[in-house]
Amino acid sequence: YDDEGVPAERVDVVKEGKLEKMCLSRSPLKKLSGSTGHGRRPPGGGDLKASVGCLFVKDHNGVAPDKLKAALIEAAQAAGLEFGVRIKSLSPTGLDVGRPQAMMRMLMSSAGRGEGAAISDPVVAYKVSVKDGHEEPFRGCEFGPIRVAELKRIAVAGDTPRVYNYIVFGMGGASPPASIIAPPVLFEELELSKTEQEHDKPPILKAPASR
Repeated sequence: YDDEGVPAERVDVVKEGKLEKMCLSRSPLKKLSGSTGHGRRPPGGGDLKASVGCLFVKDHNGVAPDKLKAALIEAAQAAGLEFGVRIKSLSPTGLDVGRPQAMMRMLMSSAGRGEGAAISDPVVAYKVSVKDGHEEPFRGCEFGPIRVAELKRIAVAGDTPRVYNYIVFGMGGASPPASIIAPPVLFEELELSKTEQEHDKPPILKAPASR
């Protein structure tokens, strides 16, 4: 049940690239009415609005991880580059992040509202060599604003979904928490710039789960 006491229901928002429905609360829109059980409040209270809880994204033509990497190498080679970039994970956007990072994301979200959406910084990133396919880890980079037009430049998607939990910060406060379950995707091009900051030294031992 949502915060208005309405049972939550599955909503097929987009089918075959076309917008079919929308997540709704009890507040009607101009052409739509009837809640789908998505009336939610942010943590700590605030204005109630229609918001997704779990967003599932799937490509019926998704490919295996090895084919996705091959497509990345092929695209980088066609563009005349020495390597492509594989982003394995992004920094969290939850309430557990530090205050400076939270304030910075609020400013980015406000400043980039007319230019595009802000996205979290990469945590684990690799340069994928076009020559032999070996991967070299690197860090100290951030994404520029993601514009809607760039979403049309997704070349291929994978078939293995990952879970990304987030809370969007803005000048008006935080949004209700949500989870996105989606496969990795290959963009033809995204803005990625270097950040000037000091980094913690990498751990000496591997994480227990990766040993």
